[in-house]
Amino acid sequence: MTKIALLFLMITPGLAAGQVVNTDSLRRVERAAIDRDRTQGASAAAIFLSRARPAAERLAAVRGIAAFAEQQQVDGAVAVALDSAEPVAIRVRALQLAGGRAGVDTTFSRRLFALATDRATSTDLRNEAVTQLAFAMFGSAAMHAQLDAFLQTLRAAARDPEIRIRRTALRALAGYGDGPALTLLQEGLLSPQAALLPPAEAVQLLGLKDPAPFYELLRRLMREPPDSTTRVAAIRLLGGDTQSRDALAHVLRDVRESPTPRQAALGALAAGDPAGLPQNVVPVVADEAAPSDLRVRAIKAVEITRTSRDPRVFARAPDEFDRVMERLAARSAAAAVQAAAKTYLVRTRAPR
Repeated sequence: MTKIALLFLMITPGLAAGQVVNTDSLRRVERAAIDRDRTQGASAAAIFLSRARPAAERLAAVRGIAAFAEQQQVDGAVAVALDSAEPVAIRVRALQLAGGRAGVDTTFSRRLFALATDRATSTDLRNEAVTQLAFAMFGSAAMHAQLDAFLQTLRAAARDPEIRIRRTALRALAGYGDGPALTLLQEGLLSPQAALLPPAEAVQLLGLKDPAPFYELLRRLMREPPDSTTRVAAIRLLGGDTQSRDALAHVLRDVRESPTPRQAALGALAAGDPAGLPQNVVPVVADEAAPSDLRVRAIKAVEITRTSRDPRVFARAPDEFDRVMERLAARSAAAAVQAAAKTYLVRTRAPR
């Protein structure tokens, strides 16, 4: 059932009492809404695509429209986007209104390759061309037909003088798992003068597909980070690294650490070592001086791990973590911790 039909049901009195829904009426309402949207879209497109109109009026006409739906309108947007005589703002908006055209039209995508890499083109237009190519990178017919050209274009854009263009290109390439792009990010972390993005962003992109090849670098960044944000980003990616388990547990338990890296270490251990999580968090949840938020997060992490991953949870013999939960459920200085402990015991000791 569509949103319009659901809305009709919600606002119509008496339907809950068993009245019969007139589906023909609902269909008429839906068709009327579709026709109204189509008419409004056609009117907006006519204004935007008219070169005789002032730029401000053309842009105002398509405010709130994500993309054109009708083929003729999309064709018009493509023509405007590629017309060098048009104002830059109009060309940028036309690229957006052309929607996913770059993903299905190899001729259009080839024109975007040129726009994206032409340093003489305005920054805004280059950025939008790269953005549209980035969208088309994932599962589109045009990308599969021209994979090498897509990759080469985005690799070139990854070295653009403008950081927002580099960011868009590198995000798409890292999400695809492109080796040369990942190498560029790694080199920037090893040699800051070669960095294409701030270090914390580069670390995050290294982990989009598989951080394992970069564990050695991530360990180094956890020990000797250029800044605290980069350190936290590295910690978050080290959960799957067996060599980092002890270091992560140390960060989690260290009272001198600020809450953010401790929470990052908790998340990494929960994801990478769920079996060892209860033992790792016992010193934290048992410490009444530890931040309540961190203690509650740790209790919930163990609860989720045990109730969602282990079908034998109810037959399991109580361990040290369970005994700590019993004590905290009976008495804890932090009400939130006590409540979390009680919930843990209910959900792990009786069938739900």
